[in-house]
Parts: sequence; C-alpha cells; structure tokens
Amino acid sequence: MEEKIFKHVMIDTETIGRAPGSVIRSLAAVEFDPETGETGREKVWKVDLTDSIRYGFKVEASTLKWWMMQSEEARRDFVEGAETPLVDFLDDLDDFLSCVNEENDFTLWCLQLDFDVPMLRSYYAWYNLNVHGCDEEVLPWNFRKVRDVRPYMDALDSAGILPPKVADRHTPLADCLAQINYVYLAMKHNLVIR
Repeated sequence: MEEKIFKHVMIDTETIGRAPGSVIRSLAAVEFDPETGETGREKVWKVDLTDSIRYGFKVEASTLKWWMMQSEEARRDFVEGAETPLVDFLDDLDDFLSCVNEENDFTLWCLQLDFDVPMLRSYYAWYNLNVHGCDEEVLPWNFRKVRDVRPYMDALDSAGILPPKVADRHTPLADCLAQINYVYLAMKHNLVIR
C-alpha cells in the first residue's frame, strides 16, 4: 500500500516571549490534509532552554509570568521532558520538512503569521550564520506558501460553529491538532475565508 503524501504542515510554537529572538521552548509539526482533516507524521521538540539563552535568545518577564498562570498540565509540559539541543532541533525540523517535499512544495500553516514563523525565522537566521557561516535567509519552507489559521477560525465563529478551545491548550501538539480541525471544518462547510 502506498503511503499518503501530505502537502500541508501545521506548526505551533510555545515561547518565552512574543518578539522574534525570544526563546522557543517547544514546537510541534504535523502533516495534514485540509480537505479531510487526516493527519500524517507528527513530531514535538522541547528545545534546550540553556542552549537558547546561551546563544542569545531572550526571555521576556511578562511571558514567563503568563506561563506561571496557565494550567498545571501546560506548565508541566513546559518544564518536563527531554530537551533537544538547539542545533539538533533546527537540523531535525529541517529534516522533517524535507521529508514532506525536498523542493519545499508544501504549505506551512500556523495560528498567526506574525508569531510562529517570525520566531522560527530568527532561529534559522542564527543557525545559518553561526552553523553554516551564511548570512542569507535559508529556510526549510517556501515563504510564499505560508498560511494563517486565524481567518478560518473567524469564519467558523461567524457561522456559529467554532469548536470550544481544547482542554490541553498551550501544548504545541494539542494546539496543532485543534488548528488542523479548524481548517478542515471551515473547508468542509465551504465557508468564505477573508
């Protein structure tokens, strides 16, 4: 049986800051089909906090305080578990996305275009310069094929069918799966996306 090829990847980051250059604490990536809601490979990374700080990524006090006010499960997920060294995380994410399609012919999705992608771009800028000695922007996705889930959520909300927020929100895998569901439901109901 031939393995299904997915042309879409949802990502979600959990960070300790809102500006690019802030620490990415964890990231999930999930392959999916927006027309069926079916998912493929998924991976979650918890980035080594010490590495991120050592290499100049910042912690914002206000975001740290915000994390302390989240659910016990979200805080535990934020702290516990094996960490991946920063360079290994970026290499591994690059490999994960290359397996989708070596020519970057896939669509990368996230909840807000001004959050997840700029965070990752700042990490790849550091990586390209410090690991590869390259000051060009080299990314493992096509910047022209990045999509935002927010308009799909807005369409669902306007139609009165936006599902309730997931109980284990602020864990990157749960957030990815919820975001995939929003895109699928909007397409299933043929909603107008603005």
